[in-house]
Amino acid sequence: SFFRSFPSSMSSSSRTVADKDLQKALETPEEKYKRRLLKKQLKQEKKAKEEALLGYSNESNPFGDTNLSENFVWKKKIEKLQAEGRLDPNWRKQLKRKREELKAEVDEVKQRRDQRDREKALAAEQRAELQRQEEARNALEFEKRGESFAVVQLRQRRDQRLVDGRARTVDYLSKNLDLLVIPEDKSLVGYQMEMREPYKLVSLCSVEQLRELRQDVQAFVTFEKQEGTAREYWSAVLLVVEDELLRKQSGAAGDPSACPAGMHPSVSQEVFTMLQEKPPQELEEMEQGMTAKVKAGGSGVDVEYWTAILAHLKLLKAKARLREVHKAILGAFLRRVDAAREAERQRRLELEEGLRKARAEEEDMHSEAESEEDEGGFSPVLEHGGDSGDEYEEVADPRQDEQEQAQKRRELVAAEKLRFAENEKMQLATARSMGLDEKLRSDEALFSDEVDLGKRRVTEQSDRFRPRKPKYFNRVHTAYEWNKYNRTHYDYDNPPPKVVMGYKFNIFYPDLVDPSRQQPTYFVEPTEKGWNDDVCVIRFHAGPPYEDIAFKIVNKKWEYNIRRGFKCTFERGVLHLYFNFQRHFYRR
Repeated sequence: SFFRSFPSSMSSSSRTVADKDLQKALETPEEKYKRRLLKKQLKQEKKAKEEALLGYSNESNPFGDTNLSENFVWKKKIEKLQAEGRLDPNWRKQLKRKREELKAEVDEVKQRRDQRDREKALAAEQRAELQRQEEARNALEFEKRGESFAVVQLRQRRDQRLVDGRARTVDYLSKNLDLLVIPEDKSLVGYQMEMREPYKLVSLCSVEQLRELRQDVQAFVTFEKQEGTAREYWSAVLLVVEDELLRKQSGAAGDPSACPAGMHPSVSQEVFTMLQEKPPQELEEMEQGMTAKVKAGGSGVDVEYWTAILAHLKLLKAKARLREVHKAILGAFLRRVDAAREAERQRRLELEEGLRKARAEEEDMHSEAESEEDEGGFSPVLEHGGDSGDEYEEVADPRQDEQEQAQKRRELVAAEKLRFAENEKMQLATARSMGLDEKLRSDEALFSDEVDLGKRRVTEQSDRFRPRKPKYFNRVHTAYEWNKYNRTHYDYDNPPPKVVMGYKFNIFYPDLVDPSRQQPTYFVEPTEKGWNDDVCVIRFHAGPPYEDIAFKIVNKKWEYNIRRGFKCTFERGVLHLYFNFQRHFYRR
């Protein structure tokens, strides 16, 4: 009835305001307090959301604005528009909508920034994971190299002890095992195999020798990480050594049927007789069955008895495995010996056949010479053909002559290649004798960009001596140049191209005619394109009997300071020329 008293022409917004005013007029003081408290809480929550969205508050912001959270209203502009009649009636709604759009845009930017931060964190985590994996791989490779080095050292010490005549038991055990990994084509000259089985060698050791042998075998077991015959072999030897040591310490040495512990002596001989001749496969099956029986237990199962048999079974299985490996080693040794004997027999047969053929050919030559001497075969033979050239006889077939020429050319090319290979070997041997063949660093490479000088550089005394080019051993030094451009476009994962930083020339002149008067020297000359080219030619001249030799190098200014790597000396018949290029660092 109250709402009907309002005119029908009143808008919905006006009605809402009127309803709110009426509600405020009719509310009690408690309702008014609750309404104002709720309004204050909503305002604080809205302000907290805006501060969380923007990251600033009225008290803390870089702009020094204490009204940062309040809506900015351009009052002068609104009054001017209102006076001119151009003010939009819904300007408050537009201002509010614009502020909401700005908040949405800020929220979107913040979300994109959070997404970028998450992506960066994920990328950093992935890089760290890759680095950890790389470090783990490097550590594993380092460990493998260390283990292989330790194995090599063990074998070298073994070989030295065998040569010196102070071999241990582990040396014979290891020497026999190496026969399985020696290549088939390697000779066995001087190799002496230990024919006794491994566990029989162990039984001959004293207590002190067994303790020493246990340490040596444990070293081999530790370093033999890869599964295979070697690891099974050393594990079986270690088990036999520990059992034999326990027997000798307990006074049961020399009795192979004695069990370790837990078995009555009256049944030990029966168990030993039953198990000693069985193959390793059958012993493995019996061990699995006994293990299952011991684990299952039960009222009718003598756990102590089956445990003792199981311990004895493991020992017998180790001995059976050693017998198999020893048999395989012996078979390989006999095959090698038979193959060596067969090869020696074939070599002798071929030698005898060659001698027989040589004797037969010599006898045929003697008989033929005697027959020719009797028949006057040594008299000159008359060749037909006139001196005037009218009668022409073809002395060679053109096709055959062409084939012979081609064959000679191929032989000449092959001889030249062989000479070049021998020259390289001689050059490397000379460098090795002078200590120049040290391992190349990561920033060095061999350099042999030689320039053909033709005949214009031959010395005047080349008619007296056979001219030849000197041997050389050169290196080029390359590195990355981290200038501003390369730092911008490259990084350590994707480095820029390497540039030449310097050269090291070692030219060998061991046979100079007069080294005291004729010292080798060098000349830097332009190429055919002139000095404007990116490269130039460095020519080395020493005199007879050596021809000049030249190389193409980068055309840059040299650094002649000795502290910067420059060296130019001639000693022991070798000219050393080391230099680096100048580097310029620009600063603003």
